[in-house]
Amino acid sequence: MSASVYTVQLTGTSDKLDSFIQSIGTASILETVRSGVTGIARGDKVLSV
Repeated sequence: MSASVYTVQLTGTSDKLDSFIQSIGTASILETVRSGVTGIARGDKVLSV
């Protein structure tokens, strides 16, 4: 990493995410990941291995 590389997390509709990507330009983006709906369990019902 350097001062010119950042990790950004965004949430919102696909239209809003697409608008953000277009506004900064795809040449500036190294990687994008869209996970869709996710969930993280908390408390006593957490899956354990």
